[in-house]
Amino acid sequence: MRVVPNRRLEAELRKSREVEPLLKDGAETIAEEARNIAQREAYQTGAYRNSIEAVAGEDAGEVKGRVVAKDFKAGWIEFGYTQRNGVHIPGKNILSRAADAAGFNLERRGR
Repeated sequence: MRVVPNRRLEAELRKSREVEPLLKDGAETIAEEARNIAQREAYQTGAYRNSIEAVAGEDAGEVKGRVVAKDFKAGWIEFGYTQRNGVHIPGKNILSRAADAAGFNLERRGR
């Protein structure tokens, strides 16, 4: 007997709605870690921490799991910003650090 690998497996799984619950579970693991980090490092009112959530669904023909932060300050907290006086405040990279801490590999996009 000879084993023949399915070279299209990854592409097929990306389109299968059957993996959506698994992606949601993975995203929730990351979201929980992100909320823990946010509690320690970026907590004033709780708005940012409470805006972090896991979502899964179809996007551009592929099923994906994501962790999003919907608070208006999320971009500043994650990526940093420059104050009016020119002082740069570095980002805390909470979402990406949470994924790393939870043991997930990230698809990193250039900005």
